[in-house]
Amino acid sequence: MRGYIAIQQPGDKEIVSGYIADFASATPQVLVDQYNRAYQQGFYGVHRQALNYLALHLVFFPIYVL
Repeated sequence: MRGYIAIQQPGDKEIVSGYIADFASATPQVLVDQYNRAYQQGFYGVHRQALNYLALHLVFFPIYVL
């Protein structure tokens, strides 16, 4: 994911929190697979997709990068 600008909308924090909860219970391999798939596919310009990728990044990054 090279870059994306997401303009926050009402309700986004709750949506991202729900995605984070889902990803937090995923196995490490599932996180890696989903992250790789997201990177390969890129964005289609859908706001909800950006929120999903944001949550995935927030869960993935501290575990595998830091």
